[in-house]
Amino acid sequence: MPRKKKSTSRKILLDEKILNQKLNRNLKKLNTEQNNILKQKEQKKKQNSIRRNVRRLNKYLEYPNNLAPHPLILVKRQTFQQIKNHSVILTNMQRRDVNTKNITDGGVTSYSIKYLGDDIAHLFHEMEAYPQTPLHNIKNNHLLSDYLVILCEAKEKCLLDDPNITFIPHETEEDDYVLLMMYVSNTPTSNLLPKQPIWENKRHLAQLKRYKKSTIQSNNVNHHYGSSGECYSFGLRNAYSRNPLNSITITNYAGDEIKTMQHYQNYIWEKFELVFQSFDQKISGISKYLNISCKSMKFQCKETQLSSFLGNKRNMTNKRSMLSGNINVNARTRDIHCEKDITYTTIHVPNQQENDAFIVFEFQLNIFISLKIQVLQNSSFTYSAYCLAHRQIYTNGVNCINLSTYSTKRLYNNYRLSLKRLKIN
Repeated sequence: MPRKKKSTSRKILLDEKILNQKLNRNLKKLNTEQNNILKQKEQKKKQNSIRRNVRRLNKYLEYPNNLAPHPLILVKRQTFQQIKNHSVILTNMQRRDVNTKNITDGGVTSYSIKYLGDDIAHLFHEMEAYPQTPLHNIKNNHLLSDYLVILCEAKEKCLLDDPNITFIPHETEEDDYVLLMMYVSNTPTSNLLPKQPIWENKRHLAQLKRYKKSTIQSNNVNHHYGSSGECYSFGLRNAYSRNPLNSITITNYAGDEIKTMQHYQNYIWEKFELVFQSFDQKISGISKYLNISCKSMKFQCKETQLSSFLGNKRNMTNKRSMLSGNINVNARTRDIHCEKDITYTTIHVPNQQENDAFIVFEFQLNIFISLKIQVLQNSSFTYSAYCLAHRQIYTNGVNCINLSTYSTKRLYNNYRLSLKRLKIN
């Protein structure tokens, strides 16, 4: 009798255990389903937010040629608290010396410094102590952390009065900032970047020259603010003669259709995918707004023949909506300047066979203070070319390259006119 009793109690315990396990499995399944529903809702909310911001740029389709969108990314106070030690806040924005005969010129901007984060304040104190700066005054080992952010107050009158500027992802509030520049070195994705093909400075340049022509006019000393060196471009550009069949005045760069050159285009696009990931690790989700004007163009023209350019495999397979990319060789710019691009400009110095290769890029905050950043291999930065005066002042090493991506106001104007012609026809 005791044995039977003992056996019964064991069976009861076993049944309870099985029941509890089943209950736990069901609870886990329910939690998983609920989490998936929440994730889907959050994803849908983000997608709707992007769509709303894309639609906000539609108004520029009706604007005259002297106006084009320049979206500036807003940084909320809550986000600023997370990055403040690595940030510079600028104020008293002014713009001067705009060449009104050049519709893409943005003159030169200047600012006062309002705030310096604890991790980067020492850099500016050294600049004040030694105003005659050397070739570069910021190196990676000068940064106590691996990134630097330049912000401006969104309430600046110079920004609010400018019809070219649209704040993204929402309307500005009193304590918002806008992103002017972010520099990232030794990024968490830098361990992935070297696994990409290493650029061979002599062999790859020779191959590029077989099929591509540099877009820098070496015989014109005043071309693009005194640019020198070589630039090999991929993706979309202006077509300088109107197509008699459909009036489309944008096209692809010559040579893009060649299989060997498609390899180089893929190289650029894949590098920037990792670069954008590194930006997102500093300010969550920021990369999806860097080229939002290009995304808006893609949606605006999807029912027209223009979609064959903005939606084809070579131009828009990447989720970052890059319309063009460039390989710049020994590139320098003589004049400090701003220009009316429709996106942020993003630059990356890739891993290359020339170990000593690096560039020096200058951002002028005012006539007294310039940041001259030594950009080493596997370092990247993005900036508003319209709102931050800049130039590339130096390259080191044989055939030193950097990669860049941005979209110009001239391309947007040609796109806009092409879209209008197609709708009329």
